[in-house]
Amino acid sequence: MLQPSGTLGVWFLVDLFFQNGQFLATVPSAHTPGSPVFWLTGLEAVGAALLYVTNWLNVEPHWHLWYGYSPISHLWTLAVEEQFYVIWAPVMLLLLRLRRHAATLLAAAIAVIALADPIFLSSSGFNRVYFGTDTRCAALFCGALCAFIGSTDGWRFLRRSQWAPLLGAVILGAIYWSAYALRQEGDRSLWNTGLIVCSLACALGVVFIVERPQGAAGRLLSSPSLVAIGKRSYAIYLWSYVLNTWLRDTGFFESFLVIGLSFLAAEISYRFVELPALRYKHHFTTATPTEPEGVPSGERVLAMR
Repeated sequence: MLQPSGTLGVWFLVDLFFQNGQFLATVPSAHTPGSPVFWLTGLEAVGAALLYVTNWLNVEPHWHLWYGYSPISHLWTLAVEEQFYVIWAPVMLLLLRLRRHAATLLAAAIAVIALADPIFLSSSGFNRVYFGTDTRCAALFCGALCAFIGSTDGWRFLRRSQWAPLLGAVILGAIYWSAYALRQEGDRSLWNTGLIVCSLACALGVVFIVERPQGAAGRLLSSPSLVAIGKRSYAIYLWSYVLNTWLRDTGFFESFLVIGLSFLAAEISYRFVELPALRYKHHFTTATPTEPEGVPSGERVLAMR
């Protein structure tokens, strides 16, 4: 909560001082400049982000003051995530009362329904499917299902199977194809299929890497540089869209400026916001879990979650 609040505070201050600046509100990939953002519109966008409802305001254009998407539109993903937590908590209370296999089957049913949701909404507007919590939660439900399967050691075959590398190649290919399909917004059937494939393939990709930490993908993602980027990835995500919006018309060096300043802002946020918050959190922790020797870090993460 502290990191997005900091980003929102800086963004709103810039909005107050540069209300006539067209650089404040435009999709970074757009070919036309954005419109100036009146301070009241900016305040509404900040309020929507703090209440984690940006995605639903982007669905219905008559529910907000801004034109088109929110000036800080990338925060819709955080809204979906927080809304998922609200949904998943009572579901987990129910699942924990069931036997493990029954809970896994119920989690599978929920994931299948969520995956099929874009098909049921094919006649709805594109933004409804793109930003809807129910459609976007499919990937999170698939991840939860994978965790349930893993709790019964259902992925053990991946550790020693000779054809596991082939499965990894299929997963990678599916992710690559879904990236293509998700750019075909004019073909709803293809786009919906891409969303379903992407949700499944990404969840399985995480499982594959966790179960095979000594594989090529596991070793690559465990490299110190990528681990360091991963620790700062949340802050990078928060700042990169904002900076890309502000600097989109700065010419040849635009990409270098956006990347460099995003990493700089993320490092400042990580050191002076996130780490102090984590240290403060430890004051309320009754026990610090130890890391068993010989257990891959990915398995520890799944176990703790």
